Amino acid sequence: MAFHQLAINAAKYGALSTPEGCVGIRWWAEAGSEDATLVVEWREEGSPQVSPPQRQEFGSRLIERALAPDLGGSAALVFDPEGVVCTIRAALPDATQ
Repeated sequence: MAFHQLAINAAKYGALSTPEGCVGIRWWAEAGSEDATLVVEWREEGSPQVSPPQRQEFGSRLIERALAPDLGGSAALVFDPEGVVCTIRAALPDATQ
């Protein structure tokens, strides 16, 4: 659901609203002292000038507040002038066993 929301916003207002824009998605695992963490990064490039919204909309709240606790991690949205960057961290409790 989070990626769906990011894609809709990118198509309406962000990188996917211009022919030059693109979205890159990367993921990797980080080893921790107890559990590993999955990190997923959504990065928009070539978007119109981005600025933080005046108020937090449903999609932002969904990503930052609802998604993170469900995954045992965190989520952060950064409104970089080049495009939105969303970084999601999720616990991988059984990855080190």
